[in-house]
Amino acid sequence: MPVKAVAVWLTGEIEAELLRALNERSSMFQVTHRCADLVELRAAVDAQATDIVITDADLPGIDATFIDQVHKRDVFVLLTCEDALRHHVIGEDTWCERNAEEIVETLIKGLRRQLAGESSYSPKVVETKQETERGKLIVVWGTDGAPGRSTIAFNLATQLSETKDSVVLIDADTSAPSLLLMSGNPIDASGVMRAVALRNRGQLDAEELHEIAVPLSEKLFLLSGLTKADKWRQLTAEAALDIIEVARQLGDVVVDLGAGFTDDDPAALTFVPKPEDLNLDVARAADAVILVARADAIGLSRLQSMIGDCEEHSVQIHAIVLNQASDASCGSSSRASLHAIMGSIAAENHPYIIIEREAAVEEALLASCPVIVLDEESKFVGQIYTLLKQLPQILGEEHIPRRLKPTSWFNALRNFWRRRTHPSAAESPTESSENTIKDLSVEQNSEAEVEIPDETSAIALPSTLPRRADRHKKNKS
Repeated sequence: MPVKAVAVWLTGEIEAELLRALNERSSMFQVTHRCADLVELRAAVDAQATDIVITDADLPGIDATFIDQVHKRDVFVLLTCEDALRHHVIGEDTWCERNAEEIVETLIKGLRRQLAGESSYSPKVVETKQETERGKLIVVWGTDGAPGRSTIAFNLATQLSETKDSVVLIDADTSAPSLLLMSGNPIDASGVMRAVALRNRGQLDAEELHEIAVPLSEKLFLLSGLTKADKWRQLTAEAALDIIEVARQLGDVVVDLGAGFTDDDPAALTFVPKPEDLNLDVARAADAVILVARADAIGLSRLQSMIGDCEEHSVQIHAIVLNQASDASCGSSSRASLHAIMGSIAAENHPYIIIEREAAVEEALLASCPVIVLDEESKFVGQIYTLLKQLPQILGEEHIPRRLKPTSWFNALRNFWRRRTHPSAAESPTESSENTIKDLSVEQNSEAEVEIPDETSAIALPSTLPRRADRHKKNKS
């Protein structure tokens, strides 16, 4: 093994003891940097002047984000700690207690494991991760121009929860996160940033993530997105993937991504970080990728370009959604026009579904609830079920929702959102499905405002929301 350059940042007597122990093994290690703070340690790593970093887990700035940056330079990281059994792993290659001889022995063993292609993590940690059942990862991605990615993700996750024990919806749109507002929750703390903070300290697990997530039904939970535009730099691709991996221990995960991705070609020499940096890594890790584009001339042009980019970057597309289709945007025969265009720009292995513009979707957005809660008979609801049926190899045939009539899941979902909109309303067990959903609406001629006892958990329905029956009569006319 060639001589390895070592950068050390430790405090107290342990530093001098470690230097003596490393000098005794001068044929293996050479201490090139004795750092006084994090700035000097970063400088040594960025200058590629070291092969190994030895520092203490309790020093300021030593977190998972720092470890990620060091690993990008192919530098081995050893962290010292007070108690190795209680230490929270934050991505380091190995760790041990603050003892000079133990540090050197642990370092040698860790390097040998690395050369053999083995993980330096504790076998107990690896075994725990392997034994945990992981849910599926579905990514809803798409083009620029507000094609409706968040709307599709929100309603797809809601309807997917019909046959799943638990579904986690993650808002990873770093440019325009909207799921918190779309679900009628107050915009206060960011769920993903709280998860990032726990992850950086090595304290993120399934239980902590469940506490952070906002319940949207008994089986659907939302990890809310960024609340400040300048925080996207902290949501790195490494952090997002670690959060998703923990979320998959809770159940299936649906991720709402922003538009586009950054070209990772190193020859381009464009190392300026961008908000969409994490998109490509998350899409590559997904079990299913759904692309969403507007069903108009501009949206289809952007879709063609994005399909080419996905093929170039080895991202497999499992389904395409042409959203908000209408005769006004696609001509008098919108479906025939879209089928003709998709035959030329999409490959045969890219199934697609056309979703027409519908008033029920806009009314659900105003009511801050899933479309199925407001109108279970809408075409949009059926088209989302059709979209899920495009993923049998991902979800499994037994987990594809095929609701033909109200089920216990639907009644529980409807009642959950009804309690949010009318917290004081009492419900009769024998009340019919149609009458209950009508109670979500407000008479057009009524001037009374909906009373909301708890503004932090209730959703204000618009006072002009039409009844479902009135809307169907209008559509027929």
